[in-house]
Amino acid sequence: MQLFFFKLFSRLPLSVLYCLANGLYWLAFYVFKYRRKVVYHNLHCSFPEKNEAEIHQLAKAFYRNLADIIVESIKAISIDQEEIRQRVHFTNPETARHYYTHSQPFLLMTAHQCNWEWVLLSGSLLQVPVDAVYKPLHNPFFDQLMLNIRTRFDAFAIPMQRLFRENVQRKDLPRMICMVADQMPSPEHAYWTPFLHQETGFYTGTERIARRFNYPVLFLSVRRIQRGFYEATFHKLAEPPYEALPLNMLTEQYVRALEKNILAHPEGWLWSHKRWKHQRKIATEERT
Repeated sequence: MQLFFFKLFSRLPLSVLYCLANGLYWLAFYVFKYRRKVVYHNLHCSFPEKNEAEIHQLAKAFYRNLADIIVESIKAISIDQEEIRQRVHFTNPETARHYYTHSQPFLLMTAHQCNWEWVLLSGSLLQVPVDAVYKPLHNPFFDQLMLNIRTRFDAFAIPMQRLFRENVQRKDLPRMICMVADQMPSPEHAYWTPFLHQETGFYTGTERIARRFNYPVLFLSVRRIQRGFYEATFHKLAEPPYEALPLNMLTEQYVRALEKNILAHPEGWLWSHKRWKHQRKIATEERT
């Protein structure tokens, strides 16, 4: 019954869904105040130079973005290939196709910036096979729903905990291995670096896989052009051989690229995420 409702809902025109998104924004921001303390705390710490009025306007822009992402993600259940191509424009798709035509698997690191679900769907149409790495959700229904969406255009879904094993089995298969890499890792296994004025932990798994299998690594920046339309650009972070590249430098390059993208378009990032729940001192204490 739930799945039927979401499928039916996704058939509505986007013009109607955006009217609903306007209502969602109003409810989330003014009525239920969804994670407002988290959002405002994250914004204040990340933009200490902004005054209260600027933070307030940025928070409102974020909630509008979040409401749009929710209805757009539902639309992804039924959106066709032609429409998703029109709504997500890759400025340099030849960068990804270059590796594929040279039979080279490569890693693509992106973030919770704008509509990452639509970007994944569109990336599956670049004539390059896609592995979609994901973190399973706790709710079985929504986990299966998002899995169905992400694999609609033949992407191969890989749970995060199986990523290394799958790469061993598929290491020579030319493809684009996509991962949203701004998740919060366990502090004892994180690489810590300044990010948005705060000491922040990042996963190092992507760098370990890149070094282990000699995979090139790209970063995908995303920005909203207008409501319902996005632009994505590939940026080369590193290519093998990696012997001369200092440890964690690849991860550091991702962090700096991500920070630049967020500072350019701050309303598009997922500020409601408890990104700084852990502190570096916790990791230090756990090692002692």
